[in-house]
Amino acid sequence: MTLDWESWKTALPSSSTPSALVVVVALAVACGNSAAPGPRAAGSPSQGAASGRDIDGTVRSGGFTRSYVIHLPPNSSRLIPTPIVIAFHGYPMTAAQMSRITHLSAVADRHGFAVVFPQGYGQSWAVPGGNTPAQQARIDDVAFVRTLLDIVARTYGLDTSRVVATGISNGGILTELLGCSLADRL
Repeated sequence: MTLDWESWKTALPSSSTPSALVVVVALAVACGNSAAPGPRAAGSPSQGAASGRDIDGTVRSGGFTRSYVIHLPPNSSRLIPTPIVIAFHGYPMTAAQMSRITHLSAVADRHGFAVVFPQGYGQSWAVPGGNTPAQQARIDDVAFVRTLLDIVARTYGLDTSRVVATGISNGGILTELLGCSLADRL
């Protein structure tokens, strides 16, 4: 199922920020044009359909306990692998703020993908040239994301062959780093 621009445009609230548009474009490219399309979540919920669910989780990475929120669409099932969008917040922000400003959970409910909102160390990500709490603590966010993908895929039956990452500000720089460092996973 490939969605046209009008479908994506109507999926976004009118108050969406430009970053939400970038998220949608990245998602359309990653999920709509995959070389070997896999199974999709059955059906797309309508406007009045039930909402998906948010689940708080933690993983151990690099000696630290890291947290995340995963949003699963209503039709998510371990029997039908669900595509994944990982959305990285900016600095200083939280995973919950990223969820709120992007409206990705509502888009995920309508189009059948899961969204993972990881929480950065000290509300930040360790990226080259950065001077954030995560950078100062020498956090390995690439290893964290690798571990996080393994855990959520195994726990929730998500499709690791259809993963896209997006982010804003410091999280956008991490997305660029992951495109180089985890190209085999994204």
